[in-house]
Amino acid sequence: MEEKDYSISGLYYRYGKTTDNEIRRFLDTKKLVRCEIIDNESKYFQLSKTSVDRIYDKLRKVTFSSAFDESKTDNEVISGLKEFLKITYLVKSSSRFFIKQDIGEVLDQLGWEYMLDENIKAICLNDEYEPLPDTGGEHFLMTVTLLIEE
Repeated sequence: MEEKDYSISGLYYRYGKTTDNEIRRFLDTKKLVRCEIIDNESKYFQLSKTSVDRIYDKLRKVTFSSAFDESKTDNEVISGLKEFLKITYLVKSSSRFFIKQDIGEVLDQLGWEYMLDENIKAICLNDEYEPLPDTGGEHFLMTVTLLIEE
């Protein structure tokens, strides 16, 4: 799997640049999923419609990760997906005790070539994060994985 990694200054430059309409167009055609390892295999579960609707209504205000509470995903495994690209993105958290990333922060780093790519079927939020130095514990680097059909 490839990784798309920007410089820190590039992450800050792109921060907040994606419009609400661009984000909604992406969400209209892609699934938001959570990955769980079951029997040493990655299994993907789609975010529930209620959770997606909350995100869709408030793109830069609803925490993307809080929507991934286990009770907020569908129970059926989505088959036929494989990892394509890992993307690093910048999170400016409003709390140094909780990382509160939103879908806008994720898609700011994606770039138009991936936002319009019909081969990309889903986006999976990863749990890993890294605090950025000299930000008072309020800026972090995180990753998402873009998924395509097998």
